[in-house]
Amino acid sequence: MGEIRDKVTIEGNKKTVTIDDALFDSGANAVFIARELADDIGLTEKPQRYPAKGAFDEKEEEHAQTALGDIVINGCKRPVQFAIVEKLPREKLIIGFLAMEQLGIELDPMTKKIKAIKCPPPFYL
Repeated sequence: MGEIRDKVTIEGNKKTVTIDDALFDSGANAVFIARELADDIGLTEKPQRYPAKGAFDEKEEEHAQTALGDIVINGCKRPVQFAIVEKLPREKLIIGFLAMEQLGIELDPMTKKIKAIKCPPPFYL
């Protein structure tokens, strides 16, 4: 599919930051955020650490901690669970398929842009 990047705003307890080139990765299952950025915006992580697999340094085992925060894409704001990792290969923020589904995001591989955001209600009963 190639790389699809777009502007994403993330909100933590301390401040709001806009990332101009967040990576939308349909192969990732979570919203991955680098520890430095998570600390900067004030995401409060849970103490439990979970194994994380992917494009990390294969010599080191990576772990993630989870935190809740808000994400805003094209005006659609939703609470999401972030997976905080010490370092990401090149990114500050990776938007995985679970968040894309939650926001109703469709990707266009031809234009390498977000095709649509449906912005469904954040909670269903």
